[in-house]
Amino acid sequence: VFRDIRQMFGVSTPDFLQSMSDKPLTGGSIGEGKSGQIFYFSWDKRFVIKTLTLAERQFLVRCLKDYHNHLQGNTETTLLPRFYALFKVKFPKEYPMRVVVMHNVFLTPDPTIRIQEQYDLKGVLDPKKRRVTDKQRAAGVTTLKDLNLTEPIRLGRLAQLFNTTLRLDCRFLMDHGMMDYSLLLGVCKSPPDSDPACSRLFAWQKEFGGVLASNPRTLYYLGIIDILQEYNLKKMMEHAYKTSLTSLSGKDPSHVSACQAAVYARRFSAFLTAKVADS
Repeated sequence: VFRDIRQMFGVSTPDFLQSMSDKPLTGGSIGEGKSGQIFYFSWDKRFVIKTLTLAERQFLVRCLKDYHNHLQGNTETTLLPRFYALFKVKFPKEYPMRVVVMHNVFLTPDPTIRIQEQYDLKGVLDPKKRRVTDKQRAAGVTTLKDLNLTEPIRLGRLAQLFNTTLRLDCRFLMDHGMMDYSLLLGVCKSPPDSDPACSRLFAWQKEFGGVLASNPRTLYYLGIIDILQEYNLKKMMEHAYKTSLTSLSGKDPSHVSACQAAVYARRFSAFLTAKVADS
């Protein structure tokens, strides 16, 4: 299945093995999110390798057939992460690690391109949890959140395609009980003037590996990430507890991140649709 997914997106087995094994992986740090998972990169930055919990691994395997079919029907446009391999790694005197290999949303064909801003967008507007403060930025937090995004995402002619794709992808996520995912957005405000040769097969990688917008000239890199959290008993209990706590404090319970998959998908889709502009 994973070999077929790699082939869908133009990743040959020799190229995959070269990226994964020719030189040591880089990274090995815990991400800025609350999951506590460890992230690595292939030496050429083409692939991201992320550790998984046992529950996430089991959930991926259960959904794998439907996930494969969804990608097959929407290869050129889907925003979902591209899972290219699933491994179990065992080091001496260490517990086994489960890792998934996926494409790097922020991969650029030109090393001079610099992403000035990156956002993790969930559609949750909790002012305490979904805004990165100046103090947090000074402490080294680089990934901004929903309330930090004050400008529209100007996708121009691709705005309608984005909204259509978002609905299709969110339907898949909702139907499989997935929640707590995000849109990872990178913004380059000073893209090069000429586009080097790169793959143009996929809607969101047409210029410099991303989407080039004009007025003002901006380059966007975007994709949905972290789709392997199921709305399970643990999340149901979290939802009930946080909703009660939020209501008792007189705040809006709709800002609670943990919620049913259908509610999460609607909120996520509505937030991003409102942020995307066609000019």
